[in-house]
Amino acid sequence: MNKMDTPPATLARPKPASVAARLAEIGQKFSPDVVEDTRQLYEPLLAKANWSGTDFTSDISFGPDPKRHLLDVHAPEGGG
Repeated sequence: MNKMDTPPATLARPKPASVAARLAEIGQKFSPDVVEDTRQLYEPLLAKANWSGTDFTSDISFGPDPKRHLLDVHAPEGGG
């Protein structure tokens, strides 16, 4: 399990207008550039979040390709 220093409650808040506007510009396309743009939009927000009280389990294999089909689970501490 990995603990991050940042709360899920913060993620539930409405996204800033600047992020919403950029996501609208990006639209419904998907590409490596879109992934990078989206990461850059959300990374500062995630860095400010408070993840205390959250358990993290990373790289859970769930499909036929154990190296590619991986899942990260974020759950309330203690299994809530």
